[in-house]
Amino acid sequence: MVFRKLLAVSSLLLLPVLARADNFTYNFNDHFAAFSVTGTITTDTNSGVVGTSDITDYNILLNDGTSTLTLTPGNSQTLARGSSLVATTAGLFFNFDNPVFDILAIQSPTLGSVNNYLCYQGVGASCDDLTSAHESIWIGTNGQKVQPRSGNLEIASVATTAVPEPESLALMGTGLLGLVEVARRRLAG
Repeated sequence: MVFRKLLAVSSLLLLPVLARADNFTYNFNDHFAAFSVTGTITTDTNSGVVGTSDITDYNILLNDGTSTLTLTPGNSQTLARGSSLVATTAGLFFNFDNPVFDILAIQSPTLGSVNNYLCYQGVGASCDDLTSAHESIWIGTNGQKVQPRSGNLEIASVATTAVPEPESLALMGTGLLGLVEVARRRLAG
């Protein structure tokens, strides 16, 4: 009876671990003369093009030297359009040289508002009023701060937090079940 209870409890503890979807967190750490962008962005993929629906969370601090603004899913909206935003196991990259209308925009309170945004745009995109490839922010009434960019650049690096892998936790759970079985046999014999 005790064995069955332990087996049931162990199974319930392992199911969420085995069924969870992986999330990948990247760190922003851009510092320019006119502004800085720091914080994290989380995606559900670390391989290939990242679309709007692949961005699961973010906490990004914008600083224009006068004001700061923190963008989160609770106070802003996100748009990742095109194929320029790519996730890898090494980092999150944006191809500023892509000749199509690719952007990554995070804006508060909604997309299309005049200000309060972070924008990565390729050549010819329309994230803001400039048509050149750049990274920009705008906080309140302080005006737009722009940093020209070119090439396929890492815009966020891989976060280095240690997270137990599902396989390791499953192996530990299996080992615990084995110990329980050995104890049960000793008590029975």
